[in-house]
Amino acid sequence: MAASMTELVLPVLPLLRTFLSEPPGIPAPRQLAIQNAARDWLNTEWLGQADEATLRGQFLPFYECVVDPPLHCETVARRVRFLRFGLNYLLGGTDPVGTKLDRCVLPKGPYFQAGFGMQFWTAILQATAPARFPGWTSRTAAALNRFKLGKRSARETPGQQYTRLLVLTDELRAAEPTLTGFQLDAFLEAIATMHGRELTPASKSATKGLEDLARSVRTKYPLRERLKAKRQSEATIRDELTRAIAATDAAGVRAALDMADVPNASIHDDSLMDVTTALWNTDFPEDLLTDIWGSGQLLGVGLSFPVAILHLRNADEFPPWDDVTRHGLATLDDGYNPIGPPAEGYRLYREACDELRRRFRLHPLEVPDLFRMAAQPPDPVRRPGPNFNGFCADTFRFLEELKDNNRREWMADHRDRYHFAVREPLVELCSGLVERYVLPLLNIPHGWDLETDARTGKALSSITRNDHGQSQPYETAQWITFYRRSQQTKRDDVQLFVRLDATGLACGLRLGRRARDAGKRFRSNIQQHAELLFHRLHAAHAFSSCAFLDDAGQPVRMDTPADLRRWATGKNLMAERRFPRDSQLLRGDDLVGEIMLTFHKLLPAYRCGVDDSPQEWLARPTPLYSAKNFLTETFLDAQWLETAASLLGMKRQLILQGVPGTGKTHIARHLARLLTNGDETRVRLVQFHPAYSYEEFVEGLKPKTVEMNGRSEVTYPVEEGVLCQFARLAAAQPGDNFVLLVDEINRGNLPRIFGELLYLLEYREHEIVLPYSRRPFRLPPNLYLIGTMNLADRSVVAVDQALRRRFSFVEMPPSREILEHWLADHPARDSKIATATVNLFENLNRQLREDAGPGQQVGHSYFMISDLDAPQLRMVWEHHVRPLLAEYLGHQPQRLARYELERFLKAGKE
Repeated sequence: MAASMTELVLPVLPLLRTFLSEPPGIPAPRQLAIQNAARDWLNTEWLGQADEATLRGQFLPFYECVVDPPLHCETVARRVRFLRFGLNYLLGGTDPVGTKLDRCVLPKGPYFQAGFGMQFWTAILQATAPARFPGWTSRTAAALNRFKLGKRSARETPGQQYTRLLVLTDELRAAEPTLTGFQLDAFLEAIATMHGRELTPASKSATKGLEDLARSVRTKYPLRERLKAKRQSEATIRDELTRAIAATDAAGVRAALDMADVPNASIHDDSLMDVTTALWNTDFPEDLLTDIWGSGQLLGVGLSFPVAILHLRNADEFPPWDDVTRHGLATLDDGYNPIGPPAEGYRLYREACDELRRRFRLHPLEVPDLFRMAAQPPDPVRRPGPNFNGFCADTFRFLEELKDNNRREWMADHRDRYHFAVREPLVELCSGLVERYVLPLLNIPHGWDLETDARTGKALSSITRNDHGQSQPYETAQWITFYRRSQQTKRDDVQLFVRLDATGLACGLRLGRRARDAGKRFRSNIQQHAELLFHRLHAAHAFSSCAFLDDAGQPVRMDTPADLRRWATGKNLMAERRFPRDSQLLRGDDLVGEIMLTFHKLLPAYRCGVDDSPQEWLARPTPLYSAKNFLTETFLDAQWLETAASLLGMKRQLILQGVPGTGKTHIARHLARLLTNGDETRVRLVQFHPAYSYEEFVEGLKPKTVEMNGRSEVTYPVEEGVLCQFARLAAAQPGDNFVLLVDEINRGNLPRIFGELLYLLEYREHEIVLPYSRRPFRLPPNLYLIGTMNLADRSVVAVDQALRRRFSFVEMPPSREILEHWLADHPARDSKIATATVNLFENLNRQLREDAGPGQQVGHSYFMISDLDAPQLRMVWEHHVRPLLAEYLGHQPQRLARYELERFLKAGKE
């Protein structure tokens, strides 16, 4: 199995040269701040003479530029005179750099100031010698780990870790003498955030990430609902606690704390009353927190208990403090040191909360949630296995340079670059295709026994030419070929191939150079069954997505079976799909799916090369359902269909939303038929409702009675839900589209039903581990989700922004045009009633828009009745339309009384 992305052994120098080959960008504010500091004020003479106000005027803007996020501007302003000593030591001290940093960063260091971490102090170092010292960010450690320089041990100090970074700096500067600390900073940021093998600059700052996190907090936890519930409960608890403290009632205090879920069982009554009373009445709570911690009154409880008391006293001023929020602070705040004094840590936390409230306009109740979300580990995601981490720009540069430097000496200098950029991704790609397509869909069902070993001489070609030195020593194109092991070599068989060269990548079907038996079978079957084969290839869109090449490598037209027969008479038979070197598909795991789809589209032709009698399979009927069928049966126009198809192509998830009666479910069904080419076996429908669960939709434990030793016992095996079952079918047929229809999608508890699948809806190329079965699961790229949503149903839950971001939405408004077209195709018994019905529909919705708003209208399908006449229209009004109007306007009886059929019919005649 291929290595996962985080296990890739990165070749440092080739990546650095790739990074430096890009033109330099505009200096970042951080770099400008450091350069200005070095030029204007960062020297021992200025530091010795400047007064406190001058120091503050320089330090504050410097701090805000070099620390991301800058959470402790208040501390800078307050402690600026003490920072002077640490700066003087860092500038003029003779100790090693690692020792200097430890004495400034570690809590026991003589120059330690809480709130100032490695980002600040290394920026000072960098200002003294930008060509020598790199900075330090939250991503620096991740970059060091990716270079296999060893992970930070529990005993390693920050100074020791920075010393390891300097070792890397010296190695890189030995190869690239002009490398500056700022360039190294940007390089390490790019390494820490690179996807697969593609080196891309870090696109998002930590502050920008916090902004996204703040938006997620507000989306996930609606503030208005939480405020209402929390204020009521806290007011009750506060009243009870105030009464118990006044009465010196320890039992009452415990009861109030239990209501607030504050652990207190291990605290003695005397300590409980002393601490609670002091905190409830003190004017200086921060000083008291320090005293409480130092006195040991709450030994074994920690600082969480007294903070919880302060939070109950004033929730806005004292945010909750627990293990999770502490971990979140350590994740976000470079200036917080977990091993420092707890009371000082809580002060930094409060200061950070105030800064985040100000910066992102958060409510005090929301800020702790932001820290809790920051503390959460990443989603249980891993790339599909075997893992394809993608090619990179250097893949194609290497192959291009190899053509001009095809010598053993050059290859010896670039061997690590070749393995990282070319060989390793080819092995990963081959393994991914084998695991997901060749083994489960070709070898096992058909017994074709294709070569699947991702080694040289097997499924992979060699970089070294095998011509005994008669030409250049290395191949400039690399191949993956799947051929039957029963043939002597790949050249003796028809192949499914992948070809990589300096121009990009191609995949498809080709006939081996020496394939006599396979070639004879291939040509004979095409000549005999050209009509059947042409039909299958056309239905699979093989001709539109792949080029069928002649002997000169030029594409030939495939308009008729005769064209297919002429192509088969050629010497070099090949059909391929090409991806240019700059295609984003080459950069990640989506490429595996695209190659699988290409192989599957060409599978009918491949069968002609390996099956003696393919006609039975080729003759299987293929259901057809065209765009013309869709437009005819839905009365929609081509522009609507083009928009819906584009949105499905972007996200693979679409929701049709509108008022009742606009044909959402009808149109969703026909859209599914269009996607599946009329094959109803590849469509599933499920209807959500308030009791629908994750266990029904994804997977869960289902009770089952089994006979064991003559007795009936209940077991609880894990069973797949609708989605997992359907996804398994879709994964087994990657060349065909599958559609899951979710009717009334917003009637269910969507976060509860989808669970962690919300992640997969946005990142189809990833996998998650399912919570019950603990097996990896991914949504195949050929599985589409189409939902319908009734905007007028007041019993449904709101669709939150997290789900809205993962679906495209299409409005389905009431349509006079659709009603007119339908009545024209289904004539009423009385021609006048058709016109009256259309006018009634138009006037009714105009009035509803004025009285109740655009979301409270009546859809056209209510009036789409065959052989419509006046009695039927009245029946529709009384039994279908009027109950809907009562739901819309039941709270406005005076307005509802005006909605009479005769009134609207009369208005239509005027």
